[in-house]
Amino acid sequence: MPEMPDLEIYAENLRPKVNGKTIVLAEVHQPRVLGRMEKAQFMEKLRGRTIQDVVRGGKTLGLLLDSGDRLDVHLMRTGEMHYSEIGKPAHAPLPCLGLLFTDDSRLVFSDIHYDIRKPLNPKMWFALNRKERLGIDPLADSFTVEALAALSKRSKIAPIKVLLLDQKLIAGLGNAYVDEILWEARIRPRHPASLLTS
Repeated sequence: MPEMPDLEIYAENLRPKVNGKTIVLAEVHQPRVLGRMEKAQFMEKLRGRTIQDVVRGGKTLGLLLDSGDRLDVHLMRTGEMHYSEIGKPAHAPLPCLGLLFTDDSRLVFSDIHYDIRKPLNPKMWFALNRKERLGIDPLADSFTVEALAALSKRSKIAPIKVLLLDQKLIAGLGNAYVDEILWEARIRPRHPASLLTS
């Protein structure tokens, strides 16, 4: 499953490819990845919209649209993105969703298990204030030793690994990176977070 560092690189690489591009067609190959949103409504909300930026929030990529909507993409365990240049086909096994742009380039999301989730939430970045739903971002300036210590003290008996994986406390870390972090720091995963010292 892609985690925060992976998604940060995805956003960085995708930004110059899709920023400023206008969507002519949204191809929904697997409607179930849309959750409760109807396929026709989803396609209509994307048609004619220009991507203004690609951002990351936790383990989610967001395509910020000129309408104020944000297309959130959570790749789950096996999701992939495939970008094809102008006029070239996107070689994406088992596509879930494709975005065709006015210049004939294309961005396709695929998943061998169709686990991928792509909710389109109006004004999500601003109206739903994701910082309240997700914890502090480890790449944010506000993520300091003091901030981590404060989180650790709040959970009296929680093991450090549980604390680091709780997306409502710290957004974007998953098993793979947490295990590596704890190994490097020589901290046992089951050690109570509140007993850690600097």
